[in-house]
Amino acid sequence: EIRTLIQRENEMINHRITWLATLQGLLFAATGVFWDKHDLAVGVMGLVAIGSCVSNADTLGRANEAIQALLGLWDRKRASVEGADDLAPVIGVATEPNRWLLPWVFMPRLLLLAWVAILIFKFDVWSKLT
Repeated sequence: EIRTLIQRENEMINHRITWLATLQGLLFAATGVFWDKHDLAVGVMGLVAIGSCVSNADTLGRANEAIQALLGLWDRKRASVEGADDLAPVIGVATEPNRWLLPWVFMPRLLLLAWVAILIFKFDVWSKLT
């Protein structure tokens, strides 16, 4: 059933966001510990965090695409059934959300920007560019 497939994708999104938040929290904490002690460690943690954000943004985007494809399949099936307009929606969204504010879209990008800013600040990259 389409609802079950969407529920499974939502569960995977939840797991991936949880993994992202956990890893990012650990890396932020470790960065705070090593900030004044080991520049190389801070740089490595920043790069790992950026890689994690990029990877998660990709996999979360693919999960969102899968849900959109399933919703399209639902719409096509519903259109072929007489009286289907009375059927409950397959997902609880009455209006189209702002895509960029969805947590699985926004969080990896926000964290990526935060890590880039941290690395720029830590290694004083901005002054070297100007």
